[in-house]
Amino acid sequence: MDIRRAIRNALGGGADIDISTEFSELKEALRTLTEASVDTGVADATSLVNRLDDSAKSWPVDAFKDLIVEITAGTGEGQIRKIASNTATSLVPVTNFATAPDATSRYRIGFYGKMTGDISDRAARLLGIVYGNVDQLQQTVAKNLKASIEEHLAATVVLHASGPETTSGNGADTDVGKYLYAETCINVTAFADMASADLIVEGKDETSGKYKTIHTHNFTATGTDWLSITMLAFQHVRARWVINTPGGSPSITFSVALQGKS
Repeated sequence: MDIRRAIRNALGGGADIDISTEFSELKEALRTLTEASVDTGVADATSLVNRLDDSAKSWPVDAFKDLIVEITAGTGEGQIRKIASNTATSLVPVTNFATAPDATSRYRIGFYGKMTGDISDRAARLLGIVYGNVDQLQQTVAKNLKASIEEHLAATVVLHASGPETTSGNGADTDVGKYLYAETCINVTAFADMASADLIVEGKDETSGKYKTIHTHNFTATGTDWLSITMLAFQHVRARWVINTPGGSPSITFSVALQGKS
């Protein structure tokens, strides 16, 4: 029995299967499943090959960094570019557009590009299994697709594991670039011999190396503080702590964690 009939029988009958056609259809189905638009609009005539303008917008600066912009209709249709930065009314692509958008160019912004490539690569590997073991195809597809989707749902990132600190300091930079939304949690479980302590979550500017405070709370005793972040714009974040007016043996035991979601 040839491979097409083997797959046909495994999937419940029907015509012989064309492997290349099935791969294309599976890839398109996965793309449709994972795509989601963050924003859409129509470009202005002032747009250039290195900039898409939309004066109707009022975006937070760099809110769309590392996401994807796609020209969906009009001049430049089909062009897809990763976003390097954005102002309130302009998107700057990492690589220039081959054709500059104009007033006929409709576009959308999304994170689907980050997910589709991962899943398409996995799909290609899964389809390769057909040639070796048709019987395991469906089980392997289900297992790996589930793992891929879960990877983009939610995860815990530890910025400071629970433990004591006796002097001011900071943790290492941690990559959180794949997350769009986050909840940060600062939890203090022991507090001794100091007036107070400032516990801080900071985002890093990749160009200057400087840090901006995302979440801060002044603790004078044990406790927990949370913050919801609706648009996480930083590639790297870290925890920092400042011990204020220490006594002879200051000590604070705490943890800092980020619950990230793509």
